[in-house]
Amino acid sequence: MFIHEMLTDIIYASAAKLPRSKFNKRAKPYWSAEVKAANTSNRYYRKRWIEDGRPRTRDIQSYVIYKNAKREFRRVHRQHREAFENSVFDELNRAAELDYRLC
Repeated sequence: MFIHEMLTDIIYASAAKLPRSKFNKRAKPYWSAEVKAANTSNRYYRKRWIEDGRPRTRDIQSYVIYKNAKREFRRVHRQHREAFENSVFDELNRAAELDYRLC
């Protein structure tokens, strides 16, 4: 029991002193309110599915709702990510075209 208490104390002391990483807003600039809402819905229905015992048959309503929410989140996430990537690529193309004209 002594080792357990000692390890627990060390873990808590290190958590107070060691630096932690913070959420980087720039890591996912395509993350919008629509993506956040789909993610929240997905997490909510996943939690309900887990509470029902993680059934894996299409007859169980919680499983069907969770899978539909997951599919919707992936669709919205993919759309926003691709739209952002396309805008970045368009901006790069415009910049390259300007450089080509000026040279």
